[in-house]
Amino acid sequence: MPALGTCRCRRVAVSLFLLLIGPKLLLVGQQIPDCLKRTLVVNVRDRTGQLVGGLNPSFFWATLQGQQVKISSATVRAGPRRIVLLLDASGSVNKENHKLDTARLIAGNLLLKAPAGLHPALVVFSDHIIDTVDFSRPPSEIVLRLADLKEGRGRTALVDALMYSAKLLQPSLPGDAVYLISDGGENSSRTHLRDVKREFLAKGIRVFAFRLPENRDLRAEEELSEPILKELTIATGGTIVDFDDGSSARDRDRLRAVLDCAYDEMAHFYEVEVELPSSLKKERRWVLEIVDEHGKKRKDLQVSYPQELFPCSIEPE
Repeated sequence: MPALGTCRCRRVAVSLFLLLIGPKLLLVGQQIPDCLKRTLVVNVRDRTGQLVGGLNPSFFWATLQGQQVKISSATVRAGPRRIVLLLDASGSVNKENHKLDTARLIAGNLLLKAPAGLHPALVVFSDHIIDTVDFSRPPSEIVLRLADLKEGRGRTALVDALMYSAKLLQPSLPGDAVYLISDGGENSSRTHLRDVKREFLAKGIRVFAFRLPENRDLRAEEELSEPILKELTIATGGTIVDFDDGSSARDRDRLRAVLDCAYDEMAHFYEVEVELPSSLKKERRWVLEIVDEHGKKRKDLQVSYPQELFPCSIEPE
């Protein structure tokens, strides 16, 4: 049996130990889990479409279900950006208006006009993946594959192709994006749209889409698939560019300007770090605004950002 003095010494030692580490335990308990800290890609543009720089975290105001979301940092970073050029070569794209030729030209325009630092890959699909040029290959190989592109055939597995493209962007990096060129048709995918959306949101992949004119012979199919492009671009913080087949110089200039703006959004943006509340249990929409030094919303600025947030429970491994 230990001596009484020995027991007292032990109790004093334990008390001293708890006194010393107690505050640290409290701090550890208050730390925010890593999965609740997110770095999101955000574009802030003025009325001319130019990137607005120089905004610190105090100019970003975010709320989720009426609760303020803390903005930890907001930084414009330079560096390479990966873009998967996802080209629809299904039968619906080639039945009228030479849409496949248009798709090829729009894809080539990205390679020609995109800002330096954009690194492209290519995925061509119909009801299956027809061709892939991954990020290890030079852009010149993509040019050759586009030149050899055959007439569109087969049904359209758009959602499957989007999921396949996401797999090329592993591990994920800030600024990853998929640039889809398609009429939006969908009639043969096995993947669910909700799974694709979760994958893109979890990895921070944005969807940009150039929408070719719809096929009149497949109008019902196009109407059913219309929400795909809209839902994914809005949810992930991308944008849709609609085909403008105007023949005037003004129409062509307007289309070029819209495309250039989209390329610039792919290449230049803020990386905004947010701290999400632990109460987030399912996907939720949130609001992100730019405010002035008095906390009032800047109506002269447009903000593009992933408009849905996901809880830790669906974060990918």
